[in-house]
Amino acid sequence: MQSGLLPNTDFLKMLKTFLRKNALDIFLVILLGFFTYFALVKRAPINMDEFSHYHPILCSYYENNDLNTFREQCGMYDQQLLGGDLTVTLRSYGYGGSLASIYYYPLFLLWPSAESARMLGFIFVMFQAYILSKLLKVRFRYALLGIVSFFPYYYQIIIDTSIIHFYTTAVMAMVYLLKRWSETIKFKYISLFFIILLLTFWSRLSFGLGFPAIIMIALYYLFKNRKKLDYKTGLKQLLLSSLLFLIPALIYIFSPATLDGTMQVWLELTARDSRSLGELLNPQTYLSSVLIRRFSSPLQATERAYYMDSIGILELIYSLILYGFPILMILINFIKARKARIKFKSESLIFYVSFLITSLLLFRSADTKHMHHVMMAYPFLFLSWAYSLIDLAKIKKALFNIFIAILVLFNLYYYITFTSQQVQIYSDEELNKVHEILQSDYLASNYFYINPNWGMFFYEGLYGPKEQSVIYIQSGTDNVDVVEKLKSMPEIYGRDLLYIYDKKVPETIPDLYDISPNLIECSLTKDYEVWGILMPPDDNELNPCK
Repeated sequence: MQSGLLPNTDFLKMLKTFLRKNALDIFLVILLGFFTYFALVKRAPINMDEFSHYHPILCSYYENNDLNTFREQCGMYDQQLLGGDLTVTLRSYGYGGSLASIYYYPLFLLWPSAESARMLGFIFVMFQAYILSKLLKVRFRYALLGIVSFFPYYYQIIIDTSIIHFYTTAVMAMVYLLKRWSETIKFKYISLFFIILLLTFWSRLSFGLGFPAIIMIALYYLFKNRKKLDYKTGLKQLLLSSLLFLIPALIYIFSPATLDGTMQVWLELTARDSRSLGELLNPQTYLSSVLIRRFSSPLQATERAYYMDSIGILELIYSLILYGFPILMILINFIKARKARIKFKSESLIFYVSFLITSLLLFRSADTKHMHHVMMAYPFLFLSWAYSLIDLAKIKKALFNIFIAILVLFNLYYYITFTSQQVQIYSDEELNKVHEILQSDYLASNYFYINPNWGMFFYEGLYGPKEQSVIYIQSGTDNVDVVEKLKSMPEIYGRDLLYIYDKKVPETIPDLYDISPNLIECSLTKDYEVWGILMPPDDNELNPCK
């Protein structure tokens, strides 16, 4: 009889078998984990928009952050469930849900650092690789290498300013679930699809721009498997499982904010600047949009941290291959089908059309201008590429191997050289130096960290000593209530005011002196050109700024 204190031998055998069979994949995950950490996480400048979707953590983990009663105050985005008495934290900002804070929180507790927020993307990439291996019927290692080898796609998932890690993974999962449901008509697939759809909607309302493509893909799979469909069962499952999305989504949309009873999620989304039908039919709308630039170069993936120079010949070649290769393979397959007088089939085509439709929808809003917006279309392009590569391998394996080697080297070039670009002022390395100074337990316990910079508020507010209290104010002394409230805080709470400011925004500085006339520059930031700290004179030996 086996002792209960000893490990189960069957489990150990299973574990040993698993490790032996997947040793290469495990080694690859570890290797690419190190690559991601040292090639991107440690080298890419901090963009402070990486952390705004973790606002609920900023409030719940640091109890003194609740003293921020200005902009981005705790509870600002809480909702009254259907206008009732129950208050829930379903949002992190106007049109962004709090889901990211839920799944990031365990990792945050283990590793409270900006680096963990970035490595979170790597975890999602492994999920994507697993889903792709099932969808494409390829080995996990090939799917993982394919994702990492696509520089702009991978950079955006790791240096994530818009919860792209969740959206891209959700798209892959939904495509797989739709495919399996159309083949089997099993309730588990369609119900899980609608649950993931709901989570995507909750993550960020603007992710709905990818939904039309998802609907088209669903219709494609249903049409493809139409001869073996059980329509009656399928329709019942569809109607029943859709409630898993519709009911919670409607509750989410129509539950007003606690601090402004008239503000609803749907109103915030629809109030954003949208182009008219006439503008969308005008070619100049697209030619003059900054989105055209985002699509035109792999280095545009870094645009939140770097100034974008003119697009070079290498970037044009990259873009030509990126958007041209799937089209070329679709044409080759079409010609082959015509010659053989067989029915034309191309999985790549449906995903390329999905990519184009989603790309066109991005131009609808004038606010859509960053690479993380473009990423709403990229999962469909990635899938089009995946099927195109499979088609190429079937045609000529040697040509496939040469092409893959060229692609890997091409993308590796950008991994190596992206840091040669000029860093944006607000992402300057001094940002991290100021952040390190503020890790002082003395400063965190005796001062309010006042941020006139929106992004720095989230960066410092999320990663600092447990005793810190981080406040966000917009620069300007024209708001008398804000000024008076700030002036009264030291006496009320026993903390003085310390300001984190951007020296490249000179109009901010006089306003800070108007609020706290006796400010002096922190001795450690006097020589900094971009970021600085202003605080009252303090000769305490524990003060790192004295």
